[in-house]
Amino acid sequence: MNLNHTKAERLSFLIGKLKGKSNKNFKILDLIYFKKSDYIKNKKKITAKIEKKFKNKKIIIRSSALNEDKYDKSLAGKFSSFSNISVNKKDLHYYLEKLIYQFKNPKDQVLVQEFIKKPEISGVIFTRETNYNSPYYQINYDKSGKTDVITSGKYHPTIKNEIVFKKTIFASKEFFGILKIVEKLEKILKSDRLDIEFAKKNKIWYLFQCRNLPQ
Repeated sequence: MNLNHTKAERLSFLIGKLKGKSNKNFKILDLIYFKKSDYIKNKKKITAKIEKKFKNKKIIIRSSALNEDKYDKSLAGKFSSFSNISVNKKDLHYYLEKLIYQFKNPKDQVLVQEFIKKPEISGVIFTRETNYNSPYYQINYDKSGKTDVITSGKYHPTIKNEIVFKKTIFASKEFFGILKIVEKLEKILKSDRLDIEFAKKNKIWYLFQCRNLPQ
């Protein structure tokens, strides 16, 4: 099993692994992803596919480059991300090309998903305490309704932190639901060193990203 996925490939892989009634309060949003070279050759076809799949929705356009999210480095924040984008030809062409031309490798990918507006909680979970690699889940989260407060890497007064010992996740009333999923992710990916981007809205936990923590 290949676990050296791009961001988009890993999400697609996990969608298949986490389907089922036991995960009814958890969701990975449907996605479309494609290579830079494919977009350059088939702009109209790819744009039409996005318009059809995400009709009447707002979307987020993100990078899924080959050199992101690897075991030796993450390159988090290297490429632009465009959120709350309307699904029409003009906006799609503008933002897709703005991202595409940041890529040097023609095999680098673009990831497109529905955009979740005003989540109740958003944040990141590290499956190891980041300073000492201790067996704790480190959760950095925000309740401002914005999805990029944590991932921006900048200080914000609404950011909060919770540390949960890995053997007592039931002690966390707020995050027990997502931590049960995180345990499954660790088993599926055979790794206890993950960096997970998430949000919660209307009692549903959403997974936006699951990358390897650099060694």
